[in-house]
Amino acid sequence: MAEIGGTGSDAFASLGRALGQRAKTAKMEQVIFDLPRDDAFVDFCKPLGCEHRVTYTRNSDAMARIIHLKSLMEKLVPEFSKRSAGFSGRISVSIETDIGTVGLGIDRHGVRVIRTGVLAVVMPQLILTQLVMGYRSARDIAADPGVVVPEKAIPVLDLLFPKRDGYIWWSDRF
Repeated sequence: MAEIGGTGSDAFASLGRALGQRAKTAKMEQVIFDLPRDDAFVDFCKPLGCEHRVTYTRNSDAMARIIHLKSLMEKLVPEFSKRSAGFSGRISVSIETDIGTVGLGIDRHGVRVIRTGVLAVVMPQLILTQLVMGYRSARDIAADPGVVVPEKAIPVLDLLFPKRDGYIWWSDRF
């Protein structure tokens, strides 16, 4: 296992040529990269016929946990505000978990942490962690035991916590 990288198409072209030549010398028919779907090198390789697969280990467990709910949400405010850019309404959500409750207010100026919101969402901390990390969407979690998500809250949660491809860099695995 090795980590490689570069910026721009010149670096990617050189990297691709070098790895292709090594594969040819080793008589390998394919080169496998373990990269997240949104990596710039993946975009470079798409026109070259790259195949992208997502696999999840069968017996994987949680790799994250929320320790301080309010602090987490405060740190996410800049990202939430980017995600909600262009939002023209005004709405607030309370997220109640087994480790506390936090409110998020959303308007045309962005997102802010507030004491409590109008739409009451209830979920265990583990489910909120999955939402924050992008592993599941609001609609995915809505039917889980111990979860209460009003229908009006689903688009708001999907705006703030979009579902994404989960990925952990090899250097961060243990």
